[in-house]
Amino acid sequence: MDLTNNPVSSRISSTLNTMPDREAFEIEGVWKTWSDVASIARALQVRLEVVGIPAGSVLGLVGRNRMACASAFLGLLERGDCVIPVSPFQASGAIFDDLSEIAMAGLVAEQSDVDELGLVEICARQAMPLLALQADGSVIASLAASAPAVVSNAGTVAFLIGTSGTSGRPKRIPIRYDTLGASIDETAQINKEFGEEELQPWEQPPLIQYSPLVHITGSLSISRAGIDGRRLILLEKFSAIEWIRAIRTYHHRIAGLPPAMMKMVLDQQPSGEDLSSLTAVWSGSAPVDLRVADEFARLYDVRILGNYGATEYCGVIANSHYSDKDEFGDAKKKAVGRIRRNVADFRIVDTDTGRETDGQGLLEVRVHRVGPEWVRTSDIASIDDDDFLYIHGRSDDAINRGGFKIVPEIVSDALKLNKSVRDAVVIGIPDPRLGQVPAAVVELYPGEATETPESLMRFAREHLVAYQVPKYIKIVDSLPRTASMKFDRRQLKALFEDSMQMSKMRDTP
Repeated sequence: MDLTNNPVSSRISSTLNTMPDREAFEIEGVWKTWSDVASIARALQVRLEVVGIPAGSVLGLVGRNRMACASAFLGLLERGDCVIPVSPFQASGAIFDDLSEIAMAGLVAEQSDVDELGLVEICARQAMPLLALQADGSVIASLAASAPAVVSNAGTVAFLIGTSGTSGRPKRIPIRYDTLGASIDETAQINKEFGEEELQPWEQPPLIQYSPLVHITGSLSISRAGIDGRRLILLEKFSAIEWIRAIRTYHHRIAGLPPAMMKMVLDQQPSGEDLSSLTAVWSGSAPVDLRVADEFARLYDVRILGNYGATEYCGVIANSHYSDKDEFGDAKKKAVGRIRRNVADFRIVDTDTGRETDGQGLLEVRVHRVGPEWVRTSDIASIDDDDFLYIHGRSDDAINRGGFKIVPEIVSDALKLNKSVRDAVVIGIPDPRLGQVPAAVVELYPGEATETPESLMRFAREHLVAYQVPKYIKIVDSLPRTASMKFDRRQLKALFEDSMQMSKMRDTP
């Protein structure tokens, strides 16, 4: 087999070849071995060769957190292919648009997705071979067309991963093999700073896969399992009950738990014994609600550790340390972590002049494992004298209400001071007179039906400056989220379509 000679592919090959009997993926409480993973990966590799798709090709993978998809993902990385994870959480028309934007040598998917998503027709329209992963681990190739293989820079790009797409159509970010390898190695060091014991990867408690394969966190988790030979619990989607079971069963010292998921775990009210092994929980992907974090820390005697990363960075570039609480107490708990000077360069620039400033402004970073270019983020940030990074909001989310700029987090934080409010998010919606106005979507705690949009509006007026008070407030059973548990801003805006239409009508001459 002609495997591309890069360290990541070689390390995955070593895992598949030298640890056949070790546990690899836990699926619904049952462990599959690396031999089981290798069997699926090899079946796919052989079928690709038969079809005439050489190593180093660009291949789509309809990615789910399942045994077949995770094994196929590692098999493609072992070959040195460029993998394009395609989200199954979209309509067939959107999948066709997704596939039509990038030339691919073929598409890989589970047979169930082939049937349910209409992939045969889509691939036929794209003149592209389709390889179906079967329940028995075999692979069936459907030669919808004899298209020539499209070859990437062999072994250079590991995957083109989509951003979260919470505010618009996701864009794809190229993650090189050397970038991926550096990120995986750096993650091991970060976990030690979080408080993980120094053991061989296969001796550690298993990673918990709670993020979809099609997002950067999910792709990195599966990659890490294959590269380091670490066990992985594959959750098809996040389940607080399953997360608690994993901690109780495998006695994790540290574990990841993004803010929305932390609330879901709290709602299950696990006992102290269930989570007694935990000493720290790292939480990222979105701003942490300090009320929730403090409650979790108090109930389970753990430290909540922040981190900051992005798809573009291929991982974390700032993180808290387990020792921060001992050194600083609660003084740094609003920070997302200490910046990692060995991983990236950081600077803050004034939002108006673009000049570097010591105060609050736009964050720019230069991530060494990615490239030499400075990247301007949309995050409004500051860095203190101890190198802790604080995120104060996003410039692209800032609402300009007739010349008054509003940071949405200030408004949502004020609403969450109401004891009936479980969570809240604020967005800007168009207004013909003022340009934009803030609109809030609120989720209440169960049994708090006495709160109304009107009563919440009165509460907001008591805690905010007049121009910050939302023009509209809607109460929903649960806030709309993407598969990665971030707020889905497209759905949030859709909640106010009627309000926007009425506003336009009132201002029409």
